[in-house]
Amino acid sequence: MQVAWKNIGADSRSLDFNRDVIGQTIAGLFGLLLGVHWLASYSYSLGYDLPLWVYNGWFLKNALFEGSIPNWSFLAASGQPFFKISGLSDGVLVAVAMRIFGDYFGVQVVMCALYVIAAVGFFTLARVFIGCRHSAMAACGAYVLSWFMTFTANFQAYISNFFVYALLPWFVLFALQALLYFSLRPVCWAAIILALSILANPQVAIKAVVIGAIVTVPFVPSVGLRKTALAAGGVLLLALALSAFDIISAVRLRQEVMTINSRQNGYISPFALVAIPAYGFSLLWEMLASVRWPTITLHELLYSKYPGMSVLALALLSLRRVHSSRAVVRWLMVVVFVSYCVFFAIMPHIPAAPWIGISHNLIIVPTFCLALLAGLGLSSLRHWLLGRWGQRGVFSFSVGVLGVGFVELYALFFGVRTYGSVRDTPINLPEANVWTELAQLVETEPFAPRFLSLNPDHSTSLFPVVTGLPTANVVDLRQRLPEYQSYLDLVEHCGLSGTCQTPMSALLAPLNVGYVDVPLKFFRYKGPVAQPGEYREFQEGLTTFERDPLMERVLTRTIDTADLRPHATSVEWSPFIQHKKIVTDGLPAQAIFRNTVRSSAYVADRAFAIVGEGLAPENLFEQIVLLPEYEPGRFVFILTESLESLGPRQREALDGYLVVERADQSGPDGQISVDGVRSHYMEPSRMWPEIAFSSAKSEELRINLSGPVQSDRYIFVSQQFFRDWRAKDDMGNRVDVFKAGGGLVSLFLYEGSTLINAGYRLPPVEYMGRLFSALTWLGVFCALYFSRYKKVSLSALMHLFSSIWLPSYKNRLFGK
Repeated sequence: MQVAWKNIGADSRSLDFNRDVIGQTIAGLFGLLLGVHWLASYSYSLGYDLPLWVYNGWFLKNALFEGSIPNWSFLAASGQPFFKISGLSDGVLVAVAMRIFGDYFGVQVVMCALYVIAAVGFFTLARVFIGCRHSAMAACGAYVLSWFMTFTANFQAYISNFFVYALLPWFVLFALQALLYFSLRPVCWAAIILALSILANPQVAIKAVVIGAIVTVPFVPSVGLRKTALAAGGVLLLALALSAFDIISAVRLRQEVMTINSRQNGYISPFALVAIPAYGFSLLWEMLASVRWPTITLHELLYSKYPGMSVLALALLSLRRVHSSRAVVRWLMVVVFVSYCVFFAIMPHIPAAPWIGISHNLIIVPTFCLALLAGLGLSSLRHWLLGRWGQRGVFSFSVGVLGVGFVELYALFFGVRTYGSVRDTPINLPEANVWTELAQLVETEPFAPRFLSLNPDHSTSLFPVVTGLPTANVVDLRQRLPEYQSYLDLVEHCGLSGTCQTPMSALLAPLNVGYVDVPLKFFRYKGPVAQPGEYREFQEGLTTFERDPLMERVLTRTIDTADLRPHATSVEWSPFIQHKKIVTDGLPAQAIFRNTVRSSAYVADRAFAIVGEGLAPENLFEQIVLLPEYEPGRFVFILTESLESLGPRQREALDGYLVVERADQSGPDGQISVDGVRSHYMEPSRMWPEIAFSSAKSEELRINLSGPVQSDRYIFVSQQFFRDWRAKDDMGNRVDVFKAGGGLVSLFLYEGSTLINAGYRLPPVEYMGRLFSALTWLGVFCALYFSRYKKVSLSALMHLFSSIWLPSYKNRLFGK
């Protein structure tokens, strides 16, 4: 499968897309060699990223294999919609693996398999580009190995990123076929892969499109702009149609949830490109001279950006290419240079916007190009040596070059894998062991109280997986109302500062939190390695919870060696330094408190509306919550931009309203001030029917009252408010749903009602989106099936759609 690079400028179709089964098998074994470590242990950056996808796969497994589509999750963040344009396709893959291999080992199998998919895909692409099997193998190794150096030296494992980058070479390969052959089959496969990437992580899918465009640009002149536009447009439109069901849901959801990413792109020095070899040199110099120079720590190797010296050397050798292939090499070199310039000079000044991602995601662009250039460089070197040493000598030299590159990159790969990973499965993490013990304390009931962890990392996403119990934390990325997040921030602020007059039990009550996890890292977080002074601050901070008589400490865990993890990201760790042993006997690391005050739902004693725009009503509600007179479980506060959004009966049922602009003044027509609310809290409460919950379906609530109410009332429900909530009472009336303080739900209860059925209802537009995507998937698979027997060109399809003679469909499409 030798490619005549000298003919690329004249005829792009000279590229040979025939399969190399032997080379693909070797590449697959190479990927398995690199990924097999996942079968032995985990590598999830000390509990930060992987747990998000462990939860995602676990939740999908439980839903899909019960025969249902999970539109709503009661387990996470006081309930939330599931479809969110991320983590879906890779989540389904993880779910299937979990079903076959178990919840935890299934994740390890998926991660290992992604190495194999990436290796085979890049080898196949490089084989087309370069022609030489050994050179293609060099490119494959450069991609699979160096990406884990350039993206992260600490193995922060977003499964969605691994998934998209493993499919990326296949997408580029089929995109090239679609451009050069201008036929339907590669267009369908490229669209399928792009759709899977969009459903996994749209941020990274954008990078995949960019890389696909970069690689295909050199072939555009010979193909023509018209055909290029048609092929590219066909792939993009078809991919969007395949993923429309999730895109429509996500776009509607983005109008309600938080869309601003608080993360910033910090400045990264260009010296990060050589941080890994400099760190290795510093260890060697320390061993020889007992002096650390230069001073570089493991902590500074996070996102090291190191592409590999062997990769760079081979990439530079690619400049020896001759004829028209030199233009391709120069183009890829320009892309690499521009990418690094953007990364180091421009990205620090750009916010980490949701559709752009944080800066380190950009590194995949130069990494992909450098891997191709490395293969081209080895091919160039082989051609130069062929006339000097002969075929046998060139083969030996090529094997030697590959061996040097493998030793360099695999040594780094093995090093960061050894010192930057965690070997315990998630269920064996110290905090997870406590959660397992906690699950035994929770009473078995249809609506168990929620769990809130004040742990600042993502390991809390494992709580539902370990226990099967609901949590008040947001375990899905960016899946919370701004009001809900604001209230969580208030809870964390009061727990951290200890200056709020409202007890923690009262603050947690609206979220129906029955247990709260207070770890050491909540009070002073400087990374996974604890400092001695933190223990004192932690013990002092626990008094915020212990002085509340309605909070009871039920579990306490002392420091475990896994909490220290000196071999992971310690800022002073060195294999040649003997650290002083930190005394940890008896020092607390985690405490869990039971909250005896919680409100899953109640009939409101009084109801008030807070009128204002944006987060202003929520901010005023939080002022009321912090009043000394505040009592949870009595009043409900409706957040609205205008009283006109409430009907006449709903306005009559209000006991007053507050306007944000005049919150400190009393006014006519029922307007009151914060002081007016305080006075109502000092009045005795009235007796109303009690509420009992039962679940009719997995996404529906049955709210039963012990007796009918004697007048129109508002009731509070501890679920996140979304506009697609619907409810009806036992008299057939449609029950209005309102946003309450904290981003939760309030239902309007008509006089005489005793039963309400409430739940999240998928709107018609999302049903239509699902039908449209389903028909598109069916059409794509039919096209792939029929195109096996006859090549179907895009030109034939264009003629088909432009023709008014329907009887000629079969002849035009298949050329019969």
